[in-house]
Amino acid sequence: MMRLMLRGLVLAVMTWGAGLVWFVADALTPSAPPPAAADGIVVLTGDADRVNTALELLDQGHGRRLLISGAGPGVSLAGLARRNGYDLARLSSKVTLGRQAISTWGNGDEFAAWAAQNHLRSALVVTSFYHMRRALLEISRAAPGVQLFAVKVPAAPALDLTRDPSEIRKLFEDYNKYLAALIGLSRFSLGHRSA
Repeated sequence: MMRLMLRGLVLAVMTWGAGLVWFVADALTPSAPPPAAADGIVVLTGDADRVNTALELLDQGHGRRLLISGAGPGVSLAGLARRNGYDLARLSSKVTLGRQAISTWGNGDEFAAWAAQNHLRSALVVTSFYHMRRALLEISRAAPGVQLFAVKVPAAPALDLTRDPSEIRKLFEDYNKYLAALIGLSRFSLGHRSA
C-alpha cells in the first residue's frame, strides 16, 4: 500500500513538472501578430505595460473598441490617456473602463457581458505573458462564441534571471493558478467588487 502511494506521488510530481515545462515554454513563445482588425480588445489590468499596449493597438485600428477590465475605482480614462500620450477626445467613445473584476475569472465575466452588449465576434486579449494561458481559459469559458487572439506583454518575452528573478516566481505562481482554474477552483475565489 505504501509503495503504491509513493508511486502515485512520484507520478503526480512528474506530471506537474512536465506541465510546468510546457507552461513556461508556452508563456515564452512570442504572440502571433495580431489580426489587422478584431471587433474588440480587452486588457486585463496589472502590469504597467498592458494598458499602454492595448491603447496602442486601439490607436492603430486593431480593434473597434477597448475594455480595460478590472480598472480600480481611482482610474480615469483622462488619466490613462494623459499618462500614455493619447488623445482623450478620440478615445472616449471607444474605451470602456470595467470596474467590477478583481480576479481573472471576474475579468472573463466582465468581458462576456461587454462582448454581448457590443455584439463582438472576435477580440484581442492583452495581458502579461505569464498570465495569458489562464486569461484565455477564463475568458473563453465566459464568452465561448468570441474568437480570441493573444497579445502577450512583452510581445517576445525572455527569461533572464540575472535581470529579474521574480519572473520565475510569477510563472510558477500562475502555473498553479492555471491548474486550479482548469479544474474550476477559481470560481470559489472572489471575482467581483461589490456594487
